[in-house]
Amino acid sequence: MDTIGSPRLTEVMGFAGVDAALVDMMFCPTDWSTIAAMVRAGQHFDMDVLVRIPGYPWFDRTDHHMAADAVRALGCGASGVMTSCATVEEVEQLVAVSKDWHRDIHLHPFGDDEFAEYAKTVSAECLVMPLIESASAIENIEGILAIPGLRAVSLGMTDISRMLGHDFEYEHPDVRKFTASVIEAGREHGVLVGANVGYQFSRSVSETRARIDTLTAEGFDFLWLQNNGFVIQWLYRSLLGVASETPS
Repeated sequence: MDTIGSPRLTEVMGFAGVDAALVDMMFCPTDWSTIAAMVRAGQHFDMDVLVRIPGYPWFDRTDHHMAADAVRALGCGASGVMTSCATVEEVEQLVAVSKDWHRDIHLHPFGDDEFAEYAKTVSAECLVMPLIESASAIENIEGILAIPGLRAVSLGMTDISRMLGHDFEYEHPDVRKFTASVIEAGREHGVLVGANVGYQFSRSVSETRARIDTLTAEGFDFLWLQNNGFVIQWLYRSLLGVASETPS
């Protein structure tokens, strides 16, 4: 996840071999012009750029503005959209939006005869992904996974642990029981299930590697590294610690 909002950093991530970047607009000040620039930067390195649009699922109600923000993110050329959802209706709206044809509307890459094929192509290439991290989403997970056309969900491990009463205990039996049930249900419905690595396991390369191995063994289909601001912060802390211990 990107929390810095820099097209140049997007290029660095792409150059380093990152498969996909998820740009946060939920808690970060990144604006739409920057989103468009980051999408272009990612495309230069064949890196997908998705946008985490604003949402506040802890109110436990449908936010109809999500659909409008999703359309705008896709209109900027983003490969897909993630948002924190609370209700089945929100996810249904996102899936419907993914079929909208508006992409980079300053360009017109089709004629009248090619429109139907173009609309079909952009719909097939688009990924909308609910982020499960609220009590309501946890309660509605079966209904969410059963939505026709949904291709993937992502689990917000920190808030899931909190919602289940085990703050930051990512490997608590209750947390693992829930994630295992989602993975199993995802298989039944043909929905990919991913998760973030978690703050607790992102303070060193060795911890992150071990966590990735654990989550992969548990059956997750894809994983998100912790946000780049956090990773850079801990890298600098480690490097500065080494520098301070080096004799002058």
